[in-house]
Amino acid sequence: LRAPFRHANLLMQRDEDSGQLVLNDCFGGVGFPVSRFSHIIAGRASAFTEEIELAAVTAGVRLVEISGGNVFSNLNLHDSIVSTRLLVPGDPVRDGASHVRLEELAVRWSKVQQSAVLVDRASGELVHPEYAGYLIPAATPRLHQMLSLFTPSANISTKPADVLRSVPDIGSVVVRPRMTVGGVVVVRAAVVARAIDFPNLDPLTREGNIAWQRFWARRGLPQRVYVRLLSDESARRPKPFLFDIALAVCVSNVYSQLRQAGENAVVEITETLPDPAGPAARPSGCVTEAMVGISVADAMEEDTA
Repeated sequence: LRAPFRHANLLMQRDEDSGQLVLNDCFGGVGFPVSRFSHIIAGRASAFTEEIELAAVTAGVRLVEISGGNVFSNLNLHDSIVSTRLLVPGDPVRDGASHVRLEELAVRWSKVQQSAVLVDRASGELVHPEYAGYLIPAATPRLHQMLSLFTPSANISTKPADVLRSVPDIGSVVVRPRMTVGGVVVVRAAVVARAIDFPNLDPLTREGNIAWQRFWARRGLPQRVYVRLLSDESARRPKPFLFDIALAVCVSNVYSQLRQAGENAVVEITETLPDPAGPAARPSGCVTEAMVGISVADAMEEDTA
């Protein structure tokens, strides 16, 4: 889908060992990186988005901020993130920013974009509603969800690793190499094995612990990895969790999940990149992550619709 302007927030890490950047995710609207911290920012929070707004104006787009409705929580309350706010009936009234009213906007069909667009009735200028809060779309009012659809998405709804789904035969594994685009890692290296191949012994017993240690060592797997259990019975995408074969609580957690898994479930074992124990880690063992904003303008013909 082409659009004259879109903005993406990339969650990235740097691996100091290899010097490569690692792409973790992409989500959130304009101002998302600062909205939750606007109460501790000296000065205007909207100062962080001025360059983004200027880039949008240059592309013929006006950014307007929409709220998440009347939900009062730290996920939704923040100072003005962009200079103009869209006033939606029923929303809390706030001071400090210029505004446009919902009735001042109209929906038009764009022949160039081949999609419905939101425009200012008076000037015909394209309008992109931007939600900068932390509520998921389903937690916002239906009207706000509909307005957000007029802003081109810059989220990764399906992770590249989820597209590369291969189920190995019993007794074998599928090895997925690390995938890079330029100097950016977009998919970490991983091994996928059938859940039924893992030891069926409690790792909190002597025999079970030995079985698990042998299973891990004979396959040459790293001590510390990310693990997630994938099952056809689950409609939700499971999140990976840190696993350390040397920690009994980690092994016991995986063992408990495997006991509840179906016979077709698989275990995805992914490299830790960056390594929490590597040079990029803080003394606490935490790895830093940065959110990088990228604005993309696409030169398009003038819409005569």
